[in-house]
Amino acid sequence: FIYQADHVRIVIEVQDDAEQMGLKTLLGLVTGLESNEFTIQVSQGGQAIATTSVDEIGNFIIPHLSPGHYKLILAGPNMEIHVQSLPV
Repeated sequence: FIYQADHVRIVIEVQDDAEQMGLKTLLGLVTGLESNEFTIQVSQGGQAIATTSVDEIGNFIIPHLSPGHYKLILAGPNMEIHVQSLPV
């Protein structure tokens, strides 16, 4: 999946979770960020499921997700990007 807001692009690949059968892992890359002080949060039904930092080159990993639709938020200094429905 590829999502773009202005100059920021979020590329996400969904894979089978290597540790837990039946679950999924999100592998992501964010480009166009001006700093490395960003976090990714996924939520479902209004409840946060997982939060992780975006590393210095823009990568993030969120393992152990049940299949379904999630909301994803990229948050950092003076900016938030919301992906309302991410199929996993």
